[in-house]
Amino acid sequence: MSASEQRPKKFLRTSRACDFCHKRSIRCCASATKADSCTNCVDFDITCRYDRPIKRGRGRASTSRGPIALEPQSQPSSNTETAQIAQTTTDATESRTRTRSQSQTAAHELPRPPANAPDPSWRAFASATNPLITSLFKTYFRVVYPIFPFFESHWVFQRLASDAHLADRDLLASIMAACSLAASRMRDGSITGSYDHGPTSVHISPEVFIQAAESCLPLDITHVTTLDALRAYPLLALSAIQGRRIDVMHKYIGIYFAILNIRQWHDESNWPSTWTSTEKEEMRRLYWSMYTLDVFSSIVWNGCVHFQEAHARVQYPSGGTDNVSHQRVSAAAKWIVGWNFTTDLYRVLEHAVSRSRTRYSHFNMLDVTTSTPSAFSSGLNDRVNTLYLALPETFKTIDEMTGDAAKDIYGFQSANIQATLALLRMVLFSVEADSDVDKKCSVASDLLAVFHRIPKSYLRAISAPLVYHLSGIGQILSSVVTSPMSEASYAKVRELLFSMATLLETLESVLQKRAGAAKSLLDQVDRIDQFMATQRRAQLQAQAVPQARTDMNEWASPSVAEEISFRYQLPNDIVGDWSWPLDFDDTSNTFFEWYDNA
Repeated sequence: MSASEQRPKKFLRTSRACDFCHKRSIRCCASATKADSCTNCVDFDITCRYDRPIKRGRGRASTSRGPIALEPQSQPSSNTETAQIAQTTTDATESRTRTRSQSQTAAHELPRPPANAPDPSWRAFASATNPLITSLFKTYFRVVYPIFPFFESHWVFQRLASDAHLADRDLLASIMAACSLAASRMRDGSITGSYDHGPTSVHISPEVFIQAAESCLPLDITHVTTLDALRAYPLLALSAIQGRRIDVMHKYIGIYFAILNIRQWHDESNWPSTWTSTEKEEMRRLYWSMYTLDVFSSIVWNGCVHFQEAHARVQYPSGGTDNVSHQRVSAAAKWIVGWNFTTDLYRVLEHAVSRSRTRYSHFNMLDVTTSTPSAFSSGLNDRVNTLYLALPETFKTIDEMTGDAAKDIYGFQSANIQATLALLRMVLFSVEADSDVDKKCSVASDLLAVFHRIPKSYLRAISAPLVYHLSGIGQILSSVVTSPMSEASYAKVRELLFSMATLLETLESVLQKRAGAAKSLLDQVDRIDQFMATQRRAQLQAQAVPQARTDMNEWASPSVAEEISFRYQLPNDIVGDWSWPLDFDDTSNTFFEWYDNA
């Protein structure tokens, strides 16, 4: 046997990563269980491919991951063989040159996935977690849908069952965004014992679903042309509220309204003619849901209303869909009556906020402050009372949560109506000028009583947005605490602060990121108690000096002097730690900052 025949074959190592690993800059290792695939492609259950253009000077890699063997070459034995080999080498070189040129040209002509197909990695993720996605959507329809009904249940579950989201990037974006919101609510404990079926926790972080949704959305928002893609942005905004990422919330709300303006979808006449009646119904719900969220965020975080009600050319949703009978439409539409009433309240809120801010604006061209604020508030209250009296009785009472979504949706509407009425009263109260301490305490007491009447199960299910409703009451009380007050006034405020702490403890038991806010509030009350006790002792000692009483009587009656002498101003070291806005009548302050800093 010759030496050349005894020499073992040489193998070239695999030095080129597959397309999947190359795109993500991750290590590409051959799989021990599947010869023609790498470990990453096996994990994600996708085909291991090498379709990307190759670099110059290298032949096209094989689509197989098997090693490339070098066959031993024999030495030429004669001049004739040498000439033949030289000619063969020349022909092979020319052939390789032509092949390389054709390969480089063909690389641009390779079949590509559809333009709207999801990224392979997120498609694989969605496919692997499809049972979890279905469970999360059940959670969505229990605790999110009653307030933000962005999907029709029969439609979305049909699409999930047929894996339509695995082939449609826009649909996958809205599916992933909804899952992030549902997972956030589950993490914060929105699912109560009333719902004893389905998962109570999820092992995949909501941030993973957020990343998946963001990856499926186009980088250029002018390319958003579908309802599915548009719907993803409001869902991401709600997820941001749940995670207390208010800057991200503003970003997605702004993107949503920018797309709405680009497509002119605030006018139904500009909607695509291909939309079904189900899609039109979903769009109406989406439009008015985002209108209410826009007004709410402008109040809570002192923002701007993007679209006023005067801009709307969109009807209210009816509650009907494509795939339900007329009899079922009649039954299903009942809950939407309460939902539409809440929208009416936000339309009133829009005008109240505009009026309140105009009073303090430097550009008050119509001189709104010359009119009577109380007359304006009275007119709006009369309008709201008229609408409320016409509301069916089922929306005026709130029963305990039953666990039956078809029944509980009415309780959600009633709870949301009461919370919105409380927010409206807070805004109308800000319009009124020179409110005294007693009236502020009376308003705060009435508002707290409203929230105490709402069953705790609904408070937890509505979750983070409700916390910001409560914060408005704190803003009213802050205007009392940070101004001179008598012991009688402080006694009223103290009772209200304890009432608010009780509500916060109810929410903190499930809202993980806000744990400790109620205790912080009670600690502040304790500090004020100590300060008031110290001041009371100092006042009693001062009263023991006759000259002090004589000087006081020179300009005031004894009863007035006694009242003035017992008015206290909290020092800056306590007020500075209070973290509430210091002036309720100053609309330049950011609403509800105290809770974020607790």
